[in-house]
Amino acid sequence: MKNWQKKVLAVVLAIALIITGFATSTFVDNSSSKVGKETTVSKTKDNKSDVAKVDTVSIKDTKTEKSKEPNVSDKKSDVNNKIGDPDNKIDYQKIIHETKDEDYRKSVKLAKGSFVVVRKENKNTTPIQEEQWYKDAKATGNEVIMEDTVKDDNAKEVKQVSYKITTEEKDIWSIVDNTNSQNTVEIAEPVYKYFTSEESVPSAEDNKGMDKQWYLKDQKLESVWGNEDYGNTAGEGTVVAVIDTGVDYNHEDLQDNIWTNSAEVSGTTGADDDNNGYVDDVHGINLIDPNETPMDDHGHGTHVSGIIAMENNNVGGVGIAYKSKIMPIKAGGSDGTFYSSDIAKGIEYAYKNGADVINMSFGSSAHSALIENALQDAFGSCVLVAAAGNESTPTADCPLGGRNMYPASYSYVIGVMAYDEANSFASFSNWDYKPNANAEYEVVAPGVSVYSTLPNGRYASWNGTSMAAPMVSAEAAILRSSLKDKSTYSSRYIMGQLVGATEDTITYCNEDVKRTYNYKKLSLTASLTNKPKPNITVDEIYAFDSEDISKSNNGDGIIQPGETIDLAIGLRNQWGAAKNVTITVNTTTNGMDNQYVEFISDNEVAIDEIGSFGTQNNGFIYNDSKTVIGVEHPIRVKIKENAPNDLNIKININYRAKNGLDEKDGTVYTQLEDTAYTIHIVKGTILSGKITENTTLTSDNYYIVKNSLLIPKGVTVNVEPGAKIQFWASDQYSVYGDNYIAYISVEGNMYFNGTESQPIDLFPGKDYEAYRVQVEKSGNGTVDMNYVNITNPYIDISSGSHLNCTQDYDEVYYREMRNGEISTESDSSFVKGNYIEKSKMSNLRNKSYFNGFRDVDGRYNTVLFDNCNVRYSSEGYTNSTFLINMSKFDNHNSISVMKISGDSYYIQECTAVSKIRKLNGKKYVVYEINNSYFGGEDHISSMNSYFATNKALVKNGGHIGTVGKSEESTKLLMSLYKDVREENSGELKLINGFYYDKDTKEIKSLGETEIKGSGPSQYNPIGGYIVSTTDYYEGNIDFSYRSNNYLAEYPEDVDDETILNPNMDPTYVGITENTKFKNNAILNRLTCTDTSQWMKVIAGTDNKMLYMATDNYWGTTDENLIQKQLVDFDTNTNYADIITSPYLDKPSEETYPCVSDIYITDKNGDKVDTVGNGTYDVHVLFNRDMDQETDPMVSYGPDDPYTDYTLKGQWNSSREWVGKMPIKVLINQGHQYFRVKDAAAADDHWLTTGTDWGRFEFDVTASGAEALTLQSEGRVGSIYLNWTQDEYDTMAGFNIYRSETGEEGSFKKINSSILSSEEKEYEDKKVEAGKKYYYYFTVVDTAMSESRPSNITSNTAVDDKPPVIKHTALKSITNGVGATITATVKDNIGVEGVTLFYRMEGEDNFKSVPMNNTTGNYYNAHINAEDITVGNLQYYIEATDGINYAYNGSATEPNVIPVESKAFVSSVKADNGEVGKSMTGIVKGVNFNESDRVVIDDKEVDTEYVSAKELKFTFKPEYMGKKKVELTENQVVVASIDDAFDVTDSNVKVYNEDTIITKELAKSQNSYLKTNFNGKINSLEVTLKDGGKYFSSSLSYISGNSSGNTYKYKFNNQSINGGKLGYFEYYNESTEVRPEVISVKINGVEVENLDYDSDRISFIEQSEYVPVNDIKVKKSSVTLDIGDSFTPNVTVSPANATYHDYVDYSYDSSVLKQNDDGSFTAIQSGWTSVSVNCDGVSTSINVQVNELPVKEITSEQNKYSGTVGNIVTIKLQAKPIESIATINWSYNDSVKLVQSTDNGRTCVFELAKPGSTTVTAYYNNVKCEIPIEIFKDEAYVEFGQDIVTMYPDETYLVDAQIRNDTSNEKRSLQWTSSNTAVAEVNSDGTITAKGNGYAVISASLEKSSQKASIIVLVNSSATSYELGDVNMDGKVTAVDAMLALKLALLDNPTDAILGSADVNGDGKITAVDAMRILQYATGEITQFK
Repeated sequence: MKNWQKKVLAVVLAIALIITGFATSTFVDNSSSKVGKETTVSKTKDNKSDVAKVDTVSIKDTKTEKSKEPNVSDKKSDVNNKIGDPDNKIDYQKIIHETKDEDYRKSVKLAKGSFVVVRKENKNTTPIQEEQWYKDAKATGNEVIMEDTVKDDNAKEVKQVSYKITTEEKDIWSIVDNTNSQNTVEIAEPVYKYFTSEESVPSAEDNKGMDKQWYLKDQKLESVWGNEDYGNTAGEGTVVAVIDTGVDYNHEDLQDNIWTNSAEVSGTTGADDDNNGYVDDVHGINLIDPNETPMDDHGHGTHVSGIIAMENNNVGGVGIAYKSKIMPIKAGGSDGTFYSSDIAKGIEYAYKNGADVINMSFGSSAHSALIENALQDAFGSCVLVAAAGNESTPTADCPLGGRNMYPASYSYVIGVMAYDEANSFASFSNWDYKPNANAEYEVVAPGVSVYSTLPNGRYASWNGTSMAAPMVSAEAAILRSSLKDKSTYSSRYIMGQLVGATEDTITYCNEDVKRTYNYKKLSLTASLTNKPKPNITVDEIYAFDSEDISKSNNGDGIIQPGETIDLAIGLRNQWGAAKNVTITVNTTTNGMDNQYVEFISDNEVAIDEIGSFGTQNNGFIYNDSKTVIGVEHPIRVKIKENAPNDLNIKININYRAKNGLDEKDGTVYTQLEDTAYTIHIVKGTILSGKITENTTLTSDNYYIVKNSLLIPKGVTVNVEPGAKIQFWASDQYSVYGDNYIAYISVEGNMYFNGTESQPIDLFPGKDYEAYRVQVEKSGNGTVDMNYVNITNPYIDISSGSHLNCTQDYDEVYYREMRNGEISTESDSSFVKGNYIEKSKMSNLRNKSYFNGFRDVDGRYNTVLFDNCNVRYSSEGYTNSTFLINMSKFDNHNSISVMKISGDSYYIQECTAVSKIRKLNGKKYVVYEINNSYFGGEDHISSMNSYFATNKALVKNGGHIGTVGKSEESTKLLMSLYKDVREENSGELKLINGFYYDKDTKEIKSLGETEIKGSGPSQYNPIGGYIVSTTDYYEGNIDFSYRSNNYLAEYPEDVDDETILNPNMDPTYVGITENTKFKNNAILNRLTCTDTSQWMKVIAGTDNKMLYMATDNYWGTTDENLIQKQLVDFDTNTNYADIITSPYLDKPSEETYPCVSDIYITDKNGDKVDTVGNGTYDVHVLFNRDMDQETDPMVSYGPDDPYTDYTLKGQWNSSREWVGKMPIKVLINQGHQYFRVKDAAAADDHWLTTGTDWGRFEFDVTASGAEALTLQSEGRVGSIYLNWTQDEYDTMAGFNIYRSETGEEGSFKKINSSILSSEEKEYEDKKVEAGKKYYYYFTVVDTAMSESRPSNITSNTAVDDKPPVIKHTALKSITNGVGATITATVKDNIGVEGVTLFYRMEGEDNFKSVPMNNTTGNYYNAHINAEDITVGNLQYYIEATDGINYAYNGSATEPNVIPVESKAFVSSVKADNGEVGKSMTGIVKGVNFNESDRVVIDDKEVDTEYVSAKELKFTFKPEYMGKKKVELTENQVVVASIDDAFDVTDSNVKVYNEDTIITKELAKSQNSYLKTNFNGKINSLEVTLKDGGKYFSSSLSYISGNSSGNTYKYKFNNQSINGGKLGYFEYYNESTEVRPEVISVKINGVEVENLDYDSDRISFIEQSEYVPVNDIKVKKSSVTLDIGDSFTPNVTVSPANATYHDYVDYSYDSSVLKQNDDGSFTAIQSGWTSVSVNCDGVSTSINVQVNELPVKEITSEQNKYSGTVGNIVTIKLQAKPIESIATINWSYNDSVKLVQSTDNGRTCVFELAKPGSTTVTAYYNNVKCEIPIEIFKDEAYVEFGQDIVTMYPDETYLVDAQIRNDTSNEKRSLQWTSSNTAVAEVNSDGTITAKGNGYAVISASLEKSSQKASIIVLVNSSATSYELGDVNMDGKVTAVDAMLALKLALLDNPTDAILGSADVNGDGKITAVDAMRILQYATGEITQFK
């Protein structure tokens, strides 16, 4: 449902009505399956069937007291049985709310200069001209359209008058909104335009006759007309009002069937004789021009009328109801446009003047209260029929988008769709997404090639639902002619017969929604004969959780566990009448009741009767706004307390009913399928008040900010990915209302941590959709957002990335406290962030530009502002796209502007205030310079301006001057003094070229002169001459009293004009740069010539400044158009200047994704901007690489919303999308605009393009020529063409054109000279076999002009080139895992299919599977694990182009891959462990064996073999981290899985120590992060609170990187024993930066004991710093044995050094460990240097730890043996055991060393060659020799027999033996079945027979190609097969003979098998039987006996 439709304010659950089946017919509880067969037709005395009338005459439209009054909801049930009742009111407020939607206003068309007002009047009512709204509208006149009598709120009758008001104002919506805001009117609305619904308008045809009226036979009209069985009627005595473009009432086929107003025929000309308000309305009325007759000046109305009532006069065709009368009502003009005011008048005229049926073949998506009022009044006496429309559009309830067409969508109007002669749904017809549910369109009628009348005696066949609607109207007239008593047979009854009586359907399959529909097909015979029966569907469902239902309820509209809900259910009846109606409800799914639901009430409730096309419910309770707020007779259910969150509970709804029109009908009617209603259960958490502790908001909960929420200082709230936070919630049932103000204020920290796949959603709650979502940081609070969707944002955050901010309404509401009262106000959205990137801002709207606030503030990078109407800040925008940010929007007093955010500079004013004077060959002058380039007065900006001023003077040829201390210099300065100081009084301060360089701490000169006296200093760095009347001295310029007089010096050759007028412009000088506003795309809709509609970039109002806006793209390279997008000095001289040049000629690649260009090419590839009939390519270009898996939505149209036609296409490259655009000039001629949206960036799918509409345009114009006919034929080596074309006088000949790239490709002429007019064939021999070519020809006349192209034909020369397959075979496959086979396949014309054929070696038949085309030429197919056993996989690949075939491998010579029984780990299941505590886990996978061992942390752990698919392990972790689990076989790693589980260590501590940092010290100082972690480290992750410092690792790392404030390092299994993890470096720091570490992860696991205090870092000034001069140690080298300790004796000098006590050590922690007392202990042999450091001074101690030598080596076993391929693991013992010295090995090629661990103490060898060998382990002179005996593998598998026969469900254990096995490993058998449907086998060889057939059971020996097989034949005695068909495959072959021969050796075959194999009938199976079967199979014999 669109956001502009009125949303029910009752507490409705998860508004998702899931209809699992659409009931298009009913079924009965007794026997019959078709309703039609149950119909009883009463008989007349002559035994002829009468028309289907009810058996009694007392039945009336059901009018109940439920009073769900008709309103404007799209749901048709909103109009109940009381249509036409004056007490029945339209909900005007609902319509007003609906029409405020922006999409609605874009979709409807309005009449200019008028609007409609409906108001109630009595004698005291103020005259309309005196009303304030009338004056505000500047009304120029008014006209009464309709008058009616209604009841006011006190039930008193008053007059209701509808006026049409004329005005000169153009903004009709503003007038309507203003009028509706006043209390003196019921409703104001525009005058809507409606349009006819014909699909195409071809030229009129001359031929006439019924043979063209296919629809007459379709509707079986000839069997109805004049047939007494059907009432002997053709609509006689009925009047059909045709509200249309008029009717040609003089047409010879219509003139006698035109309605005549008898009172006017005999009346006075020029008078209203019958007082009906219209003068001389003899044949109807003309509402376009009341002075004219309703003559048709368009043709549409005449065509519609002919379908209904063409006369039966043998002139042309014949109307369906040819005895009815047509009442012409002209409400449509010659252009086919209708206005709502005229339509309403026409409806009123029709029903007041006796019409029985009103036909309306027009429509619009506009929802007019004026028309609805008139239709309701007409419904009491008229059947209402309207066309559904021709846009191929679904109804508004379609989730993919749609819209309803009015008046067809009203429930009391029959909406008509169209089908064609082939009973196919018309491609152009609008369609109903939920037939019977909302019942917008009820029936399908003929609407294609409908032959009928046209003005001036013509006829034509037209298409459209406009033609289908009169089919229904005509048949309604026929029914009314037979059923004249309207008090008995109401309009509803007629509607029911037309819609409900038919059983025929038209099938429509829609690919977009993937649904197939069966719509009711119009059937006159069914309507006339089938008696009415109930046809009820569930129409409305509401659920309530108010507090008065249960104390457990909270009434918040969110169904939660423990709540009790009331179900309110409404039914709708499409046919007949229903009584004894009972609604039934259950929660059963697949026969089981929902365990979370308890029925509190009965699960069924009886309701009142329901009339035809009526509705009824179980007692809806309404409020004054006609909103359902409760139910009187609920079905009450309780949601149990244990119901989980996000649970969907399906409630199945049905009914029982009896026929209310037939007492004899005992059938109980019910719905064919239950209607499913889904309740969504939410375990919601209310957030309000103050959060007092750190909190995480998770995705498995639902949060509601109902009132204000504070996150105080010191508290952190983390929001997980996928979390949903709702703002605002109401207490619907509180009599006091609610006073909540929902927002979040953050004084602490709030982190929104969404992801692309799981963004966080912030949104307003139900009934608060227009309220803002407010999240603001307060004080020093932090709000960081990542991947967050925000609706109606009002946010002030620290940072944001990947945000999606959308405003859903023009104004956003909020509440505030004023004087103790809650006030609700409207405002704008607001987005502010210190830094926001990669985000989208859509449809942000400001309320008023003059409210003094900015809507968008902060710094933005790579952000899209899509169709916004806001004010932008001046903080800075880079790489951003401003897409059609409309300057004005509707009636809002607002504009879309940006105060320029670029870098700004002042323009220095430079005036020469002295004469030019010379000295020593140079010129001198004094300048008075006002304005600093950079604006500031502090040291830095002043020095910057000083140097910039000098740079400007240098640019002009000079520089800031200096003079020496000489008499001439004095005279010069005195002269300049007099030039400046005319009064000769006071000092003159001249800024000179001397300045103080703070880096070198020296005084420097811009000139050549050296300073003689005092001058610039550190605190006053600019030098100056202080000149008096008598002398001068060198000094400096005090910034507290700075001078603006500069001494300038020039070479003598610089001309005086340059000196007197230097160019000081900053852009000329070259000091400008642009850092704040660049690489943006400002994409105004430049096609709109009203520049006031463009977003403007505005400069400040200081014309002495300029702003930099260079390097941006402005949507054009036209400098004039760029300037029009600015407001600056060029616009108004009071403003600063904006510098845009150089600008970009296209959007930057770094800019947020946008459309850079759109252009059109014709079939020749030429660019065009005007198109005619044909198909064109539309090229959409983007500024950066886009995701080619995501198609943009590309459409075009002449006006809003530019989606009239949607293009389909594909990506030509990552930056170009090409769509096909077929043009039908008659449909879309004129000016058109493109619309593009929703393309996604390739590198970031969050970055999708906005709605780019109206920027690119083109024209459609009519063009074309006579059709030409071309045919083609593919031949070997050529393509033959021939054609037909009539010659004409000026024909010269023909040209042939060819394309090689398709119909839309580039065509080139292929005939070298013009073909003569006699030549009608051509053979193209320049072709490639198998390649498709496209051709057309043109006719060339004697003037050498060419006709348009003929039809395009295509063909292909015979192809003899097969595809080419490239494939690399896998080396091996692991049994139990499956295999993927890949190949590349190419073909010259295209690959049609690729197939993989495979089998296990020994199997008879190959299986096949198609290979899928993944990308490009790549294909793959997967073979499932169950199809693979140990052994050899055989396969081959077949490819075809549709003609030729190619192979890789073949059935006889397939590719072969060995299938090995290797271990494979799929998962590890283990709880997280803790260091020092034993834990267990499970390893899952395949092919495990008992020798497999689990290895963790490079150590083998206790392993238990459970099965070949499962191992258990026990593990005691030694150090923390994410653990890698490895699986070894004989010490060789065969499989592994990373990050299997976590191990924590609560004893591990990460900390920092007291550190002193000296500020501004030019040497490195470090603050260290330390740990007591002891173990191997592979990764380190440190996260800081902010990015004030960079964290560096102290350990040697493989790689390191940082992301945000997180630093990650990877190490190579490095052993550490506590010590430094890393450091923060300080160098020459002037500020006190204390980084805060908030998280540390070692080996991927977070350290629980983080003792980091940033306050431990203290700072001192440099003046307090005493450096360390020297550091000494007592011993510079130490030699230790393992276990020995030593203590460094360190002396630091001087004793008062600042860092005297901060001595630091660096060493190899694998050799030494440092103790708590500062001593070191040797833990492993080796060498290390202990570096002793203090304040940058260091020394070292060399430490040698002696190796403990090996003195003895022994082996666990004296001798080893095994078979070739086995693994042997040899473990040694070395003494002493404390030694870690490395042991070496020697061996020959009989073995291969696989792995050596534990310093050589464990070695794994693979046995390679049979025989005896010796391997030797040695250390120096100590050695150990180990002999190994290696055997050849001669093992094989042997079965006790090779065939067995079985009955189904029997079992048989195979006698399997492994022979000659010399392996040192226990080997298993892998069992497989070739056909598991026949027989299965388990791991121990037990066969289970499953079903009839033949299977081969095989056992493969592990690690061997040996296997054995047994044949299994299964046959039940109950199944018989052909004699001799032993394997039961349906045929007798040589295989059966072979099986019979094997069976001859079997003692006791089953009887069933014996019966099929004993072909000679001797009671046993012998070789004779086998021979006979073979003879029969080969045809040698034809029978066995």
